[in-house]
Amino acid sequence: MEEVQVETLEIDGKDYILIDSLEKDNNKYFYFSDSQNPSDIQILKEQVDGEEKFFVSLDTENELNEALMIFGQKYKDVF
Repeated sequence: MEEVQVETLEIDGKDYILIDSLEKDNNKYFYFSDSQNPSDIQILKEQVDGEEKFFVSLDTENELNEALMIFGQKYKDVF
């Protein structure tokens, strides 16, 4: 059996699994799903401060819609 490395992030005591990361307009979005409840998703973006990288929430509803749109475009033939 092949071993696969899975990236996880703990948010509010829940383990989220990285589903994908996509870039658009100098923003990198990360899509996470709760390991126990796959319909519970978190979309975060990467913030860079010097050499430090960290995740932040999306700024606006428009940014959320943009992140959902690029995810939908990538996977339009899957769903």
